[in-house]
Amino acid sequence: MWLTDKPRKGLWRGVNGAASISLAVLGGWAAVTHGAVRALLVGGAVTVTGIQQISQWARDKADEQATGTAEMIAEEIRSTTNAALSGAFMPLLRLLAKIEEAENETERAKLREAAIASVVHAAPAVLGPDNTRACFFVLENDSSDGSPRLRFHTAAGRVDEPHTRFEPSTAAGRAAFGMLVKDEYTFCEDTMASPPTGWEDHTHQYRTFLSVPVRGDLEIVGMLTVDAPSPGDLNLDRDLPILLVLARILAVSQIAQSE
Repeated sequence: MWLTDKPRKGLWRGVNGAASISLAVLGGWAAVTHGAVRALLVGGAVTVTGIQQISQWARDKADEQATGTAEMIAEEIRSTTNAALSGAFMPLLRLLAKIEEAENETERAKLREAAIASVVHAAPAVLGPDNTRACFFVLENDSSDGSPRLRFHTAAGRVDEPHTRFEPSTAAGRAAFGMLVKDEYTFCEDTMASPPTGWEDHTHQYRTFLSVPVRGDLEIVGMLTVDAPSPGDLNLDRDLPILLVLARILAVSQIAQSE
């Protein structure tokens, strides 16, 4: 985990408030007062209507239905949206509370690992088509020379594992570190039409990706990415706010301390 003297900047403001999940919508957890959850909501990041983004995702899924009445499609939207919220976000928020309540660092470390797995598995479940993949890279210092690197930690979705080297000696690594420090995101709509820095086309099985920092106000934890095989599988306006929420939850889970 890095410390940076550059405070968290305006990435969240840049999504026009869409990366907020309403307390009322998340229902029943408004009474939770755990510090990690408060940090998620008011720590310069999420003010809680990404429900709009999840609803849009559900509408897109419903639009893919070739048959069915308007009532059937409307019910699909409602059920899919509810499933996305309860199946992805609520367990993650409960994990944050458990991390704070942990009685010792051993238990807390296990819960943090569980949070990483849960966030990474949630991302492809609510973003992109069925063959979307999510990856988490943790920021650490190389044991040999102390230089920073982004080490692959966990993936979910498509079965192929990433193999890009995010190190200071690589162009891809320098671009990724710059994104983290500046608190920006990287979206590539089509890697063949506009290859990103350090791209080696023959080594990848995807054509579009979105990457965001996993960080608090000063601490940089790592990078969360989603990718998919075909251009158009990911939509920046729809998917960025949701991925930012997931990245924020992941960051808080790794930074949170017991009260």
